[in-house]
Amino acid sequence: MSHSALIVDDSSTTRLAIKRCLLMSGLPFDPVHEASNGAEALVLLEKEPIDLVLADVHMPVMGGAELIAAMASAGMLAKTKVVVVSSDRSEDLLEALRDAGAQGFVRKPFRPEDIRSVLCDLFTFASEPEDGSN
Repeated sequence: MSHSALIVDDSSTTRLAIKRCLLMSGLPFDPVHEASNGAEALVLLEKEPIDLVLADVHMPVMGGAELIAAMASAGMLAKTKVVVVSSDRSEDLLEALRDAGAQGFVRKPFRPEDIRSVLCDLFTFASEPEDGSN
């Protein structure tokens, strides 16, 4: 079963890097949508069923904290998991985001295995060996 994802970051380079990490992870995320800020993400979330949002914290127009709050008040967090992808190291901020509804955190700079590990903690994937053996 494939899951849909939405990458929200004001940097197109970071969005591309996260998208590549999703592809390299071998995990079933398709389609993968993109938005450059929280306001764009909300428009897409109202139109498309999205299973996963990977969002930066600091963005123009609407940042990640505001996006999570808007998703919570619209009841979207019941069906959509949120992972924060940020270079911010503030433990207070991360705790506040967790309290608001974020379920995972990936710190920039990240490696593909960092993203894969967090996603494997949040989603149940069919356990099919990649090389065909057990």
